[in-house]
Amino acid sequence: MKRSKSIFRKIFIPVSLILILQILIFLGAIIGGGVIDNLRYYAGNELRERVSVRANELETQFSLKWTNLRGASDELHALLDDMDISTTQLMDDEELQKNFLGAAVDTLVRTLRQNGINGVFLILNSGEQSRPTGSEQHKKYGLGLRDLDPLSSYIDREDLLIQRAPSSLAVQIECPLDGTWEPYYSFTQDSYNDYFYQPVEAAYQNFGAQESDLAYLSAPHRLSASDPETVSYSIPLLDKDGKPFAVLGIELTTAPRSRRAAV
Repeated sequence: MKRSKSIFRKIFIPVSLILILQILIFLGAIIGGGVIDNLRYYAGNELRERVSVRANELETQFSLKWTNLRGASDELHALLDDMDISTTQLMDDEELQKNFLGAAVDTLVRTLRQNGINGVFLILNSGEQSRPTGSEQHKKYGLGLRDLDPLSSYIDREDLLIQRAPSSLAVQIECPLDGTWEPYYSFTQDSYNDYFYQPVEAAYQNFGAQESDLAYLSAPHRLSASDPETVSYSIPLLDKDGKPFAVLGIELTTAPRSRRAAV
């Protein structure tokens, strides 16, 4: 027994010392040779590359898909021409406004589907032209549709919610009403309203500019306290005299990807 222990010690101790020495040499090579720094460098480069690729994808989607409103703008101008009325007549007659919004439903739904976004809106620039001050409340007819899950495919409109629309159009739109539905857009001094007034003001300040050159990208905001946070991109719709008669825009929620715009 003593002899076996002696043999074990003679073998184990040298082997252990050799292993410890190898570990020390390995650690020294890693630390002294800059292996850790190189690993950190390559890991950082890979992360930056992934972020850059993702950023480029989002930028492409934003500029070429999500905010592509050219087709919708052309269709809405054509609808107004088909009604054979001036924008002055449109702004002065609530029934004409409802008729125009009713004719615009299909265009807005198509834009919502094709662009893969969370929301689309059309607000008529009727009534007061300046921002509300004090206790003023400016009410404007419009259409606001929301799709919180654009990644899912639906044939009909059962997945869409009506956020804003005249009550007379609710049946025509064939979508359920959102819990925060109202028949018009209401603006006050304290409410966030840049998504509407910024494009309108830009149009008045830059006569002759193209609609796309007057676009506005909003800060995150909510239409109501229970509404999901969104950012919006909106443009003014200009009449033949270059005056804004409406604002057309899209919405993207700031929620995780599963409930955000389709990529």
